[in-house]
Amino acid sequence: MEYKEYGSKNNDIIILLHGGGLSWWNYIDEISLLENEFHIVIPILDGHSGSDTNFTSIESNALEIINFINKKEKEKSAELRLKLETENAKREINKALSAEQLHIKRKLSKKQQELREKIFIDLQAKLEIFRKSSDYPKWLEEKIKEAQNIADSDEIQIYLSKIDENLKESIEAETGISIQLSEEPFMGGMRAVIPAKNILIDQTFLTMFESEKEEFNFDGGLLNE
Repeated sequence: MEYKEYGSKNNDIIILLHGGGLSWWNYIDEISLLENEFHIVIPILDGHSGSDTNFTSIESNALEIINFINKKEKEKSAELRLKLETENAKREINKALSAEQLHIKRKLSKKQQELREKIFIDLQAKLEIFRKSSDYPKWLEEKIKEAQNIADSDEIQIYLSKIDENLKESIEAETGISIQLSEEPFMGGMRAVIPAKNILIDQTFLTMFESEKEEFNFDGGLLNE
């Protein structure tokens, strides 16, 4: 038996059976109405127009059509099962990839944090080396003189960290200004206050260090660059 099929095989199946003396062309109008939404199957009954097989009996035609329907259902079930298994496999793959990406991201983040800590440990060590160098007192004097220029004739208060107490007298002699030791440790550097102008000049190592630490990232150095 021959069959005419129209529409997508993924859609629900409609079987159209023509009457005696007719054939598949009896459903041309129905085909145009239904083929966009259904998979249309039209068996050409034996002995009718378009069939090369002689008619034997209604029963044999009916049995063949039933076998054809069962075959189509099995094919559709197999396709659906394959589709579901494929989609499930894709989900499992995506799940595994997501888990691996998260693992890599966490590992990278941990490594970046370790490197970040090392960078700033090294930076702190370099600041301490500079603080103990012969260039450090000269740098302090320059920063204090810059603050004095800003203050002009106004009162200015200069603070050093207690760890620089040994430099207090020599810097006072060089700058001609009384130096105070801060109760708050700040790793080195200086802090100046100009009360009349309500100005704080912060050139402490602690502020510089914390600022660099806050703005640093691994995408391109400083966040605001």
